[in-house]
Amino acid sequence: MNNTDVPLPPLPLQRTFAKIVAGLYNQYQTNEATEFNELFDSVSQKAFSGEL
Repeated sequence: MNNTDVPLPPLPLQRTFAKIVAGLYNQYQTNEATEFNELFDSVSQKAFSGEL
């Protein structure tokens, strides 16, 4: 294993890939936060109205 060459794509391609992955991750985090806030609001409304 120590003598195995691992091909690496050119640095500009690596940077482009990293930007795409970071953008997707940020979009995922935003969606998760939005869903959490919606669920929290829903549960809060039910709790304060006596439905829980």
